[in-house]
Amino acid sequence: MKFCAVLLFSVLAFAQDDSIATGAMLFRTHCSVAYCHGSAGTPGRAPQLAGRSFTREHLTDVIANGIPKTAMPGFKKELNQARIAAIASYVLSLTGPAAAEPIKLERRDLPPELKAGRALFFDATRMGGCGACHAADGWGIAIGPALAKNLPADAAALRAYQSEHVRRAELQKEAPLPALPVNVGATIVTVYDLSSPLPVLRTFAASEIRLTPNGGWNHAGTLRAFSDAELNSILSFLRALQ
Repeated sequence: MKFCAVLLFSVLAFAQDDSIATGAMLFRTHCSVAYCHGSAGTPGRAPQLAGRSFTREHLTDVIANGIPKTAMPGFKKELNQARIAAIASYVLSLTGPAAAEPIKLERRDLPPELKAGRALFFDATRMGGCGACHAADGWGIAIGPALAKNLPADAAALRAYQSEHVRRAELQKEAPLPALPVNVGATIVTVYDLSSPLPVLRTFAASEIRLTPNGGWNHAGTLRAFSDAELNSILSFLRALQ
């Protein structure tokens, strides 16, 4: 009997861990984007979640139905109950007694010229800068690939860079658009729509979307607000991370 109880506890613990891992993945792709919550529940443009106290019922309701008159959307049309429950489990794993102050994440000290490049990389006045799509030095949103290797040589090469991961999304009811695939399943396809200044996570029925190579997207459009000198400063910062 004791063995059965231990076995049951182990199975339940494994299932819980699996739900949290699934929830972490879903949180990264649906909630932790450049204009919403920060990674691991840290503050972004949306409030901090880590270190706060929530009930499962409250979280499930907010994730499913959103919060009226705020930027918090509901996901019940995009995610089934199991996935909503997994996100709730993940957020609950980050919570605890309410923190007296927001979590502070210290950035390492850098020489002035590299600090300038880092500030430009995460420039909030320019829609989050490069950090709206890329992570670097433990910050940012890792929508696009890591930037620590194979960096463009200079500003001109950075503007012309075309990602091999971007696809052309051909849609039934819309014009084609550049898309970064997140999940391509037999029934549901989720992509980041790169046709807007900030990537937008969108979900389609598999029958409504066709992904083909050569998305026709490069950095030039997203980097219009930066001068060549600023882009070279960003590249210096990224090379220092290597």
